[in-house]
Amino acid sequence: MVIYRIFGVIGICLGLAFSCFAQESVMPFIPAVFWSDQAEKGVILSSPNEMTTVDVKGTKYPKITSSEPVANASLSPDGKKIIYSTAAGLWIVSLDSQISTKVYTGMCDVPRWSKDGAGFTFAAYEKKAGGNGEFIVKLFWADSDGKNLKQVYP
Repeated sequence: MVIYRIFGVIGICLGLAFSCFAQESVMPFIPAVFWSDQAEKGVILSSPNEMTTVDVKGTKYPKITSSEPVANASLSPDGKKIIYSTAAGLWIVSLDSQISTKVYTGMCDVPRWSKDGAGFTFAAYEKKAGGNGEFIVKLFWADSDGKNLKQVYP
């Protein structure tokens, strides 16, 4: 089951390689919604650096501001934390304190919480040696607080 999910994420990563970073190109900003299946809350990217959490009844919660343009986000199952990726790294923010902590430095995408909220996965991209513009995809797992980071693929 875990291997199936890992390869599913790899397929997504390879198929969408860096399309998520279009927010930083010369194209105009397009708002985005990040909502997990059967979730009561989701995250709306309302500007390149601003996220709003909204529930199914339309209730808005305090905005979270990022120092960098956000490419992708995922709200924890308990609705208390957001993991989000930027072109320069992966961050975790507590909605109560609104303090963001960098989990990983480098180009990241596809942050996803486990169903029980015990941790999350994400993809990191590393340039291949030789300067030909190719990247290696690495998958990581971290505990729900962003600690105990470990590479799970390759």
